[in-house]
Amino acid sequence: MNENAYILNTLAKDYDRLCPLGENKALYVHRQTGRKLICQRLPAGASPAVFTRLAGVENRRVARVLDVAEDGDGFLVLIQYVPGETLAKRLKETPRFPRKAVRAVALDLCDALMELHGLGVAHKDLKPENVILDEKGRATLIDLGIATVIDEGRSQKTAALGTVGFAAPEQFGMSRTDARTDLFAWGVVINLMLTHAHPTVERYRRGKWGRILKKCLATAPSDRYQSARALKEAILAPW
Repeated sequence: MNENAYILNTLAKDYDRLCPLGENKALYVHRQTGRKLICQRLPAGASPAVFTRLAGVENRRVARVLDVAEDGDGFLVLIQYVPGETLAKRLKETPRFPRKAVRAVALDLCDALMELHGLGVAHKDLKPENVILDEKGRATLIDLGIATVIDEGRSQKTAALGTVGFAAPEQFGMSRTDARTDLFAWGVVINLMLTHAHPTVERYRRGKWGRILKKCLATAPSDRYQSARALKEAILAPW
């Protein structure tokens, strides 16, 4: 039995399909334990190398990849279901985020990017819809659909992928993507939490957050923080 058939047979035998979560994605629940997971069918244009690299890795701030298998022209992937609500929903419901909440999400996303980048993976689609907040306000990064593997010490040429407004300039052909691409999107997300506006409409410029965002949102990757760890250290430095 190939891996694809094994995954599908396991789902059919032990899980019930609860609901669709968009195109080619559905939520399943284990009949005995109540454990939930997501089964997603990804096209050939996605990077199977990302999922095989992450499969079985116990990340704290990134939805875990449980299994992956080829499926014709694409592949199937089983992913941890992360309960909570999206940051996008929270942004609509929250007039003003306390600075403590902004700092907590900012640090959690730094940890998520450190986990991914440490495995040589760039997310490339960090946005409020892909950030899940639990009841304590802790953040987990989800949706690796357009993530790519980046070889150590090298950047990778990219197609024009990502969400307009969050994608870094290099994702639209200006240069090559690498870990610093995600730091640009991080800056857009945190600016939204601080101002409820995109940085092109209102850039947060006050104090330390203003200095951090200016660096993250630099057009040239060389002018940004050079790693998620360096960004986290800047946040943790005395204010």
